[in-house]
Amino acid sequence: MDKVILTGLHTNICVRHTAADAFFRGYRIIVPSDAVDAFTEREHVESLDYLRRVYGAEIITSDEVVNLLRLGKSVVVTQ
Repeated sequence: MDKVILTGLHTNICVRHTAADAFFRGYRIIVPSDAVDAFTEREHVESLDYLRRVYGAEIITSDEVVNLLRLGKSVVVTQ
């Protein structure tokens, strides 16, 4: 297993810190943009950009996550 999917609240706080933990442990990070949220849209958008730039997170949709799972891709879902 080399990937984690991060979901939940708040994109700019909990998700961001969980992404840091995953990154420093060598995991590839996937964040479905429609499965995370923040107090404001600006914080949400800026945090998704931060996750992509700093941790190399792949920002996709929850539909794309479902397709990955259907293809049998090895992932861990966290919340």
